[in-house]
Amino acid sequence: CIGAPIAMASAMQAQKELRRTNSKLGSSQYQPVPTSMHGEGASAPKSDLEGFASIFGDNKILTSLLIFVPLGFGAHLMHLGDTYVFTFNFLAIIPLAWLIGKSTEDVAARIGETAGGLLNATFGNVVEMLLCIAGIRNNEIGVVQCTLLGSILSNLLLVMGCAFLFGGLYFPIQTYNQAGAAT
Repeated sequence: CIGAPIAMASAMQAQKELRRTNSKLGSSQYQPVPTSMHGEGASAPKSDLEGFASIFGDNKILTSLLIFVPLGFGAHLMHLGDTYVFTFNFLAIIPLAWLIGKSTEDVAARIGETAGGLLNATFGNVVEMLLCIAGIRNNEIGVVQCTLLGSILSNLLLVMGCAFLFGGLYFPIQTYNQAGAAT
């Protein structure tokens, strides 16, 4: 049972190597990127419980923000002011988005590139999906349209623009790898 993940990992590594050697750019411009957050000398968690504990132990600031999840529910149930409910729930979204991202990355590392990419694309936009569903249910079509437009613009312009800006600060001429751009 343990041999199956190892065989799958070596098959994936062989596919990456094949793609790298078939690239038009050649192998001199491509450096393999480690797929694990652990160093080569570090050992992986022995159980899921140890992995779960290491996620929360390594990120104390984000873990401490999880207290705002029950505070948001409590503020709503105790009929506190809208400002408190909004603030608590706004702060609760930060660690929850981190947990969703971390979970999808970990699952994607185990299930392969294609399914992992689909999973990341789906759950990477889960906040927008939830806002759109809530907006449609409450007949707030304008909010839904603005949410979708803002998501598209922020992903296309803000993220890509920041990548170009900060890349240009350190590298006056930027080169891109064909294999990396295809994934």
